[in-house]
Formats: sequence, C-alpha cells, structure tokens
Amino acid sequence: MRCLVFLAAVAIAAPAQTVVEHAVIGAAGAKAAAAAAGVGKAAGSILEGVRRQLQSAAKPGAQVAVPAGMAAEPAPKPAPAIEYADPAGITVGLERAELLRKFGEPSMKTAASDGAETWFYTPPNRDGIVATLCDGKVTAVSPAPKPKQETAAVVILQ
Repeated sequence: MRCLVFLAAVAIAAPAQTVVEHAVIGAAGAKAAAAAAGVGKAAGSILEGVRRQLQSAAKPGAQVAVPAGMAAEPAPKPAPAIEYADPAGITVGLERAELLRKFGEPSMKTAASDGAETWFYTPPNRDGIVATLCDGKVTAVSPAPKPKQETAAVVILQ
C-alpha cells in the first residue's frame, strides 16, 4: 500500500515540476526576446540614419554632416621626386656634399678602419658605379664589379 501511495504522489508531482520548469524557461525567453527587440530597434535607427546620409551625399553639391572628432582632413600632397644626375658623371676630386647634392644617397656604403669610404651607386638599367672617398673627397671612381655567375655541374647517373 505504501508503495502505491508513493507512486501516486510521484505521478502527480512530476507534471507539476514540468509545468514550473516550462514557466521559468518561457519567462527567460520572453525577457531575452524583449531585449533583442530593443537592440533591433536601435540598430534599425542607426542604419536609417546612415541611409539618409548616403542619399543626401549622392546629390550633387550636397554637404554631409561629419560627427565631431571625425573631421576629414585633405591628404598631404606627396613631395615631388628628386631626380639626380647619372652616377657615371662622378669624377675624382668631387667633395662629399657635392656628391650627395648631385647624385643623392648611394644604394650602399662601406667604411674602412682608415677612414676611407666606398659608395655604391646602382642606376636603373645601367651598370653600377663605385666611388671611393678619403678625407671627404672622391679619390677613385670605377664600374661596379659584375657579380660572378655560379657554374653548374651536370651529373648523369646510369
């Protein structure tokens, strides 16, 4: 008999538990849906404002409102490219300052412990020029050495 009463009590309580859980889950879902609706309305109003701005900007001569702190500034004009003389014109006795003014910075520089410097100029579509400087003056000018080509060996195995 006790067993029968216990089973009857469980049979009545189980659906009640299900109803309570369903109500709690339903309430949480309703709150989430209400919050999502608020977010959706806010996003919709933002997008509507963007749409109006784009439509007004599409009209010729239209002024577009720019939010504070986002003022557009014109891009600075690039500096004109400096064109230097052909490095083939480097001559012995040329001062360092004149060398830089006429021919620009070399593509590479090396310095020796005795103070001598070697400046390498590589103009486009031309052979390179090597200028040696001592005490601030060009003491030697020569064509840049050509890179050595690697030799390849072919081995045939039979």
